[in-house]
Amino acid sequence: MTRGDGTLARIHDRRETFCSAAPVDVGVPPPPWADRATSAGNIRRGSVIGGLLRRLIPAEARIRRPRGTSPEAIVASLGAVEIHQVPTGCFVRTCANGEPAQARETALKRLTEYLDGNNIGAVRLDAERPVVLEQRGQRRWRISLRLSLPGDGLTAPTPCASKVKLEARETELFAVVRMAGHPDHDTIAWGDAIVLDALTASHWVAIGIPIIRLPASGFTRWFKPDFEIAVPVAPRQVTALIPGTCSA
Repeated sequence: MTRGDGTLARIHDRRETFCSAAPVDVGVPPPPWADRATSAGNIRRGSVIGGLLRRLIPAEARIRRPRGTSPEAIVASLGAVEIHQVPTGCFVRTCANGEPAQARETALKRLTEYLDGNNIGAVRLDAERPVVLEQRGQRRWRISLRLSLPGDGLTAPTPCASKVKLEARETELFAVVRMAGHPDHDTIAWGDAIVLDALTASHWVAIGIPIIRLPASGFTRWFKPDFEIAVPVAPRQVTALIPGTCSA
């Protein structure tokens, strides 16, 4: 079901808190990311070689896969649909307009600039897949990446670009289904229908709108395009306490 502006009708209220990003003062222990910066040898964003590489390599191809196992845990399986538990973490995000592919490329250029050092302290950072796309309006998307941070993973340097934000997210549960092809309005709606159908006779209930997740790199998807539809869920037995949801 869609609105008049073409966006999906199911909506939810999502709380957001921003990651702490206080500057390092004398006498105060540095944040966990501080030891990742090099001193005088830190790569300058304006260097000729660095600038050439950023032009030649697509922004999306520079987002790596997580080291070792995925931080997500699969807590249940409902046929083709899996319930994933995503742990607490710090995400960097921005909004962009256009079709999903166009908006993603615009957003990832901003986000990879932040990762390359366009932040307070000029710190080089890593981010992990999947790339997450959330529709915020007609032809408007919010794109986010999970930062790979040591310690509690909730402290990151402040972005220099005003359009780039940090967001701390608590543990979340998603019903996830893998879809073939490229994400568009029809495939997103179809994936959402698959998830809702799988949840009908389960112990889980949807509490939000579907989002798009891209676990594979752009190069991989060029040969075999696919993506994930993820719908926020909660255990059915506690949904009576959540406004706007139905209990079993």
